[in-house]
Amino acid sequence: MFGTMAKPLHAGLASQAGLRAALLASKGFKSRNDALECNQGFAQTHGSDFFVEKAWEQLAHGYHLLNNLFKFHAAFYSTHATIEAVGELRRARGLTPSQVQDIHVLVGEGCRICDLQNPRTELEAKFSLRAAAAFALLDMPTSELACWARDWNVWLQSAGVDNVDPTHGMKFESSAMAYLAAQQGMGIAIAQSFLVQDALHVGLLTQVFPHQAPSDRSYYLLSSPRHIGDSALETFRQWLLTEVEADKRAYGITDVDDAANGTTPAE
Repeated sequence: MFGTMAKPLHAGLASQAGLRAALLASKGFKSRNDALECNQGFAQTHGSDFFVEKAWEQLAHGYHLLNNLFKFHAAFYSTHATIEAVGELRRARGLTPSQVQDIHVLVGEGCRICDLQNPRTELEAKFSLRAAAAFALLDMPTSELACWARDWNVWLQSAGVDNVDPTHGMKFESSAMAYLAAQQGMGIAIAQSFLVQDALHVGLLTQVFPHQAPSDRSYYLLSSPRHIGDSALETFRQWLLTEVEADKRAYGITDVDDAANGTTPAE
């Protein structure tokens, strides 16, 4: 779970539900004001230990909501102390990475969650004390989401370019926003080629360099074992393969991996 897409999805679904509720309310959607505590309401249908009178009691130590903490780094909260400590040492002693042979981090038992030894993706890096310590020593902008993404690093390394710092420049919270900014002439974006094929085809974007770098990201069609051989699933699978082949022909792609996994700069 930790270090996978499922973890940020939890927060995303909660935000989505809140936004949908606000939009529905703004359009006149109505429900009960006592939906939580009413007979056959949310609380009653989810357990037998909800006591509405306790919800209205004055809490001895106040509401926990008021004690919410805000992240200063775009990584798992338990990595923050390591990032701050290494950063403080680097600044106080003027350290450079070449001067450091080892970093020893002493943490509590709860940090097992963020003890991914060899992170392979940006999501895994957010749950890796090793990555967090290294990023802090390198003075990387760990508060920015782009710091943990690897697309530019992968492409630059594959192209043999070692004199460009991919952590500088404009940052966007989503690839779609970066692609739109590139379309509006704000700079160059790194893209998964299959996501921008249509824009490239109609001229909204231009591939700046011919070099494409392979990515370790893939998409898979998965199903429960009990559905193997199901006619509806097989029909969908064949349709999907037909669409892939049609796109390959339309865009002159000779290898499906190029379309699915390649990254390329576009403007």
